[in-house]
Amino acid sequence: MMIPFRVSLPWFALFIHMQLQLLSGVSSALYKTPEARLLRQGPGIKCEPSHDLSQNECIQAATSLGGVLFDNELAVGYWRNAPPGCSIATNGGRIFYNFIDHKSFNDGNYNPVCKALEDEATFSISRKALEEKATLYTAIQGNKCISGHDFSEDECAAAAASVGGRLRDGNIVVGDWSHTPPGCFIEPSDKGIHFGTKFGSVNAGSFHPVCRAETEGEATLFEMSKALENKATLYPAIQGIKCTPGHYFTKEQCIAAAKSVGGHLRNGRLIAGGWGHTPSGCFLEPSDNAIHFGTNIFSNN
Repeated sequence: MMIPFRVSLPWFALFIHMQLQLLSGVSSALYKTPEARLLRQGPGIKCEPSHDLSQNECIQAATSLGGVLFDNELAVGYWRNAPPGCSIATNGGRIFYNFIDHKSFNDGNYNPVCKALEDEATFSISRKALEEKATLYTAIQGNKCISGHDFSEDECAAAAASVGGRLRDGNIVVGDWSHTPPGCFIEPSDKGIHFGTKFGSVNAGSFHPVCRAETEGEATLFEMSKALENKATLYPAIQGIKCTPGHYFTKEQCIAAAKSVGGHLRNGRLIAGGWGHTPSGCFLEPSDNAIHFGTNIFSNN
């Protein structure tokens, strides 16, 4: 579409006129500002990929939302601690545009500026919503989120921050440890926010899993552990004795159940094996009351 330039103006005057239109918020056929939203402050908050603003769109959208151009220039660069794309610094209101996409992480000091969604919702996580939805589990060996209640790596920072977690040096700590819970968790010494990528890892008992809050009727592993204290029974050590069908504890339940009747962890670990001379399932070894779990369903005590 042709722009109705005033022919009487020389070319340099036309150029200046276009720039003034751009900076003052006046739309033209060459530059149309999308409806924009300023997302709330918080670690990990960013625009949904399809709702990022371009560099050209960023200036007008961010200034319309209160952002400031220092020295009349958009601050552009490659920062790992800022959200990708357009944002406004919470301290000073300066407008930034970050060219790094998926490898950058908002440390909580920037408000992303994004295209508005039709339903007035954003893909980014609302910390206020997470305060109602995130649960910090107790640091008990084996404790982890129940199936379907894990946070993703992208969600972890905001979820953990809502229950007291902190970013260590401005970053979430990610690793494939074997002794931590899988997924999102907090390390108690400094409340550092971590994310474990190793499927099947077992919480050694020193870490607090961060999980989605359960709906009514569902229980956390910690709540299950408390309930087990009143439900576990220690059978006498008699040849052939075992739990009756339907009354076995799972491996995840075994530690809390056995501890409730006097068991303890040998060297801090649940001992599991496929022995043929022990009962299957959860049991104590009498010499030191160490907690064991037998995986051989055909074994005989």
